[in-house]
Amino acid sequence: MEKIILNIWYSNQIFYRLVSYILIPISLLYLLIFYLIRIFKTEHKIDIPIICIGNINLGGTGKTSTLLEIINHFKINNKNICVLLKGYGGKKTIFKKVSPDDSAVLVGDEAILYSNHVPTYISTNRRLAVKKILDDVKQVVLSGNHHEISSLENELEKMSHIESAEIYFSVNGEVSLSYYEFKPVVRVFNSENQSYYLDHNCKRIPLSEKYTADLILFTGFTENIQDHLIFNLAKKIISNKFLSNQVSEVFINELSEAFFIPVIGNHKIKLGSFNSLESLEVKIKKIMTFYDKIIPKHGWEKYSEINLEYQNQIIC
Repeated sequence: MEKIILNIWYSNQIFYRLVSYILIPISLLYLLIFYLIRIFKTEHKIDIPIICIGNINLGGTGKTSTLLEIINHFKINNKNICVLLKGYGGKKTIFKKVSPDDSAVLVGDEAILYSNHVPTYISTNRRLAVKKILDDVKQVVLSGNHHEISSLENELEKMSHIESAEIYFSVNGEVSLSYYEFKPVVRVFNSENQSYYLDHNCKRIPLSEKYTADLILFTGFTENIQDHLIFNLAKKIISNKFLSNQVSEVFINELSEAFFIPVIGNHKIKLGSFNSLESLEVKIKKIMTFYDKIIPKHGWEKYSEINLEYQNQIIC
């Protein structure tokens, strides 16, 4: 069979040429299927260098010797490298790290050859394999330093602006740090001018000496209002494109009533209490009605206060 395929591929004899022409529709069908897979298949980016070694022939063109030379090149230059194969010649497996003592029947003879030089893996699922290889490399590198790494991660997470941190090693042996900062949503001042941020989880985070976030402000007697109520109102304002630009500050008076201080206009908007999301939603709709219907008719300077406290009313 191999000889026939090679003759169809290389021979100039008329018979084999005719056979190759007969196979053209099958080739076109294969090409169509290939491009359909490329179009609809999800592409996954991997943040490590990958060298793919292959060719269009069935074998015997030097892939093995080429890969061994590449392995030797990286080892000479003190670079870490590993090999991932599909496990040709062995039994198909989802994922396995190959040992020089493994059976060739199980993993294939090529895999055993490479495993004598560098970490070698076989898998029928490349995406899964890459993830497991990175996890495996991380565990190997960290095995002797686990306590120190965990301590350093804990110290980083103690920083006021760090939500979570992870230290890991790449396949090349480089140390990398991945961390997530708290994302402030609103800045709050109480009646004694003490200030803090509320983050996207409604958690209080202290101010930074090096950075001031440009956020909506809540001022006044905010100590009388629960954080989740401030957070909910801030989210409602931020989610509204117009209000997020028009409302610069929310003032809380001694009676725990909220007033919107706008960017444009000399008026203030009395929201009143905002203990429930339902009433808050209704009052936000009233505000938008005021700006959409009343301001265009009477202008920005006519009203000094807009009261939204009462049901089905806008008192100007």
